[in-house]
This record gives sequence, structure tokens and C-alpha cells, in this order.
Amino acid sequence: MGEFQRMEVVLRRALFLEPRLWEAAWLLGGSLARLGRREAARRYFRQALDLLEGERSGGVFITDPTVLAWFLPSRDEARALCEAWLESH
Repeated sequence: MGEFQRMEVVLRRALFLEPRLWEAAWLLGGSLARLGRREAARRYFRQALDLLEGERSGGVFITDPTVLAWFLPSRDEARALCEAWLESH
């Protein structure tokens, strides 16, 4: 099992436990896109975008804040990246 496949398993679990995590949906969309699974990636980028735009966003993503900053964009950057990916695919 490759890195992005392992990420898929972990991120799906995270979303099962806390469906409001835009971070997990965004990362899962990226992992699926890299695996060539565009329709699934589209679904999770759309979920991330919906969470970023809605009031229901705001689960707790537990990790070291420094590590989190390395891997995740800000909310505004994530929104723009999701929109750009969805428009181009």
C-alpha cells in the first residue's frame, strides 16, 4: 500500500469521527487526485469547500500546530485551491 493509499484510509477514519474537518476533506481530495481518482477527489474537495463556506466547519484537528502549518493552507487559501481544482477538473 502506497503513501497516498494509507493517507486515504486515515483521512476517511478522521472524517468518520469528525465530519466537520475541512482539513481532512481537503487532504483526502488531494490524495485521491494524486491516485487518479478524480470523481472521488471532486467529492472531497467539494465537501471541504462546503465546510469552509458553511457554519458547520470547526471540528478539532489534533496535532502539533507547527506541523499542521507545514501541511495545510489557511482557510482562504484552501477555499481558493478547492475552487481552482474543481474548475479545472
